[in-house]
Amino acid sequence: HNKLPIEALTFLCNALKFNRFLKDLHILHNDLGDQGAGLLADALKVNRSVRELKLRRNNCGDAGAGVLADMLRVNDGLQLLSLAANQLTDAACVPLADAIRFNSTLLKLTLEDN
Repeated sequence: HNKLPIEALTFLCNALKFNRFLKDLHILHNDLGDQGAGLLADALKVNRSVRELKLRRNNCGDAGAGVLADMLRVNDGLQLLSLAANQLTDAACVPLADAIRFNSTLLKLTLEDN
């Protein structure tokens, strides 16, 4: 229940573009919204070391799920993506389902409590 400022998330995402060692990133209950999801997606298009991304209760919404789906098309490192409790609708499943057809490393996608 932190509400991470967008400026702080921007710094984190810029660092993620260069980091090759971080394996697990859990940002829970921070109200990142679509903008925060977009920043993370851009960073993870470049970063191949993060294996687990948990974004439970961040208000990512359908648009945020869409940009994360775009990331899944090119990211070949992520094995777990949790978008639980992000107020997603059925519309978010379409881009996610399409993306996982092309992703060969994702092992688990969690969408509960949406």
